[in-house]
Amino acid sequence: MNLEIKNTELPVSHYKEYKKIVDFNVDINLNIELNKSYFKNVKLINHFYKSKKISMNLKTGDDIKKIKELKNIQLNLNVKDKSTTLGEDIVVPYSIITNTIYINNDITYIRYLDYYRNLYYNGDVKLTEDEYWLALLTSENYMELNDIASKFLSDETREKLVKDVIRLSNDESIFDEYEQMMGDKLIEYEEEQSLLEEGYYSGF
Repeated sequence: MNLEIKNTELPVSHYKEYKKIVDFNVDINLNIELNKSYFKNVKLINHFYKSKKISMNLKTGDDIKKIKELKNIQLNLNVKDKSTTLGEDIVVPYSIITNTIYINNDITYIRYLDYYRNLYYNGDVKLTEDEYWLALLTSENYMELNDIASKFLSDETREKLVKDVIRLSNDESIFDEYEQMMGDKLIEYEEEQSLLEEGYYSGF
């Protein structure tokens, strides 16, 4: 399958709409989110991004029935969540009252990267290529990146990967200050609420 990485900035519908930028946007209606905070603190933002992607699939003149033919997938890769017994979750619109999945073409796959890191360092079985890739995303330095990549990539591919990562890491990007501020504030608020629920946060 050939994947084309598109512009990660989702177009806005009007000038006051909050700008949304996903981490990756490819042409199979898949958007990938890399969460450096706990998933429970960014799940709302992630849901808004996916909803925006769904609305972008319809064009003027389309029959509304087209929605039934679309499959929208969000892949959440969570770095901070510490999960050593579960590697993945699947989220769909679901009723706890009727036990019914109401929308089966709107799916979020959650991958807890700490699980795959633990599997790489402490597991007794050989990892699949997909599991190696997920463990690779937890690399804390270039040496570790090179070491994990050497387990499943050819020397030529591994060397190119490491060089590309180093190049991209040194590529400075200027982010929209408002977007960054609003996103940081929402995450900060969610984390404070989590601490309040656990009885650890007293405010200022």
